[in-house]
Amino acid sequence: SLAAALVERGFALLADDVTGVVLDTDGRPLALPAFPRLRLWADALDTLHWRANVQAPVRRGEEKYWTRVPDRICSTSLPVRAAFVLAAHSGPDIIVEPVPPGPAFRLLWKNTHRKRVVDALGQRPTHFRIGTALARHVPVVQVTRPVYPFLLEALADRIATYLHETGLADGAEQRG
Repeated sequence: SLAAALVERGFALLADDVTGVVLDTDGRPLALPAFPRLRLWADALDTLHWRANVQAPVRRGEEKYWTRVPDRICSTSLPVRAAFVLAAHSGPDIIVEPVPPGPAFRLLWKNTHRKRVVDALGQRPTHFRIGTALARHVPVVQVTRPVYPFLLEALADRIATYLHETGLADGAEQRG
C-alpha cells in the first residue's frame, strides 16, 4: 500500500514490500528490481482509486489483489539510498527516526524476510555481509505508525517529505 502511495507521489516502483539486495564491486548495496506489480488489499485500492488496475486475486476468498502499476516502473538495479523499516504502535502519531548503525543492523536482521530460507541455502554469511553493508552505507530509518487508523496518505506524505528534506529523493522520482 505504501509503495503504491509513493508511486502516486511521483516515485517509481522498484519492488513491492520485499526486494533482493546484492553488493556491487565496491561493496555497496544495490536493490534488485522485482515484478512490476503490487499486492494490494481492497481498502488500499479504494483509498488510492486503483480498482481499474486490478489484475487478479492473490488467493481465492481473500480481498487482496495483484495490481498493475501505472507507468511508474523501474526495471534496473539501483544503489540503495535508504532503508525504511515499518512498525506499528498504539499511539496516534507517525514517528520517523533515523537509527544508528549498530541498532540499524539489528533492526534490519530482525526484519529480514524468511531467514530460514537464507539458512537452508547456506547464505547466512552473504546475508550478514549485505546487512552490514546496508547498516554502514545507507541511512536506516524506523517509521512507526498507528495501528488504527492506518493513515496511508499521511504515512506516504511523511516518508516523501523525509526523502526530500534529507536530499535522498534527488532524482528518485524519475529513477525509482
